[in-house]
Amino acid sequence: MVNFLSIILPILFFVLAPSGIQGQSDHTLQLYDGPLSSPGSWISVNNYVENLQNYAFNDLASSMCVIRGIWLFYENPSYNSVFLGLSAFYWGENFCEDLPTGLNNQVSSVRYAGSPYGFQADSINIYQVDWFQSYEVFAATDSLDLSPYYGGSIIVTGRSYWTIYDSPNYQGYRVCVSPADITYAYPGFYTQASEFGFSGRVIRSARRGCWTENNFRPTFSAQPGKLYRRN
Repeated sequence: MVNFLSIILPILFFVLAPSGIQGQSDHTLQLYDGPLSSPGSWISVNNYVENLQNYAFNDLASSMCVIRGIWLFYENPSYNSVFLGLSAFYWGENFCEDLPTGLNNQVSSVRYAGSPYGFQADSINIYQVDWFQSYEVFAATDSLDLSPYYGGSIIVTGRSYWTIYDSPNYQGYRVCVSPADITYAYPGFYTQASEFGFSGRVIRSARRGCWTENNFRPTFSAQPGKLYRRN
């Protein structure tokens, strides 16, 4: 892990043929086709990229800088929705890192998690499969009937608890989930359904606040500026 400010000058010196991917989010990621010591060509991403081949950058990333946000990395196109594979996440501001073995020259799609207006805003991302793979549903406000219905893994952002239900209209089985740290708005990463008590279930509705005594917290606190990956 390297602080972004400590390497920005050498990166600017070595950059060749930059290309930007336009988007509307407050999240920003830079991918480089070489290590941080010699980063080479790069792209700047601030939106979902389903297939990096569309930007001539598939399986090329060797290092990255998270300028801001919560970023998810996938071995296969479409966020591993067709073929499951390696996935990883990284969050924070102004941190850079060489990609480890397994991800180096293996990233085919990327996307951010949380609100497009700020990664510390209140929201919940719900994914079809464990480790934030495949399709997703996003909610930033109370939602009586989420569609489609997933429950494989979730990311909770901001400073609010959320109650999730296995039936519409806030009915049925329910659990309360939280970010990792409400005071500092550290996001909560729940990598599989068993970590939030939803094995064999799907999430049909969700609202902010804790409306049950059945509470879950992330099994580990993911620190900013550190890459976490699915083994």
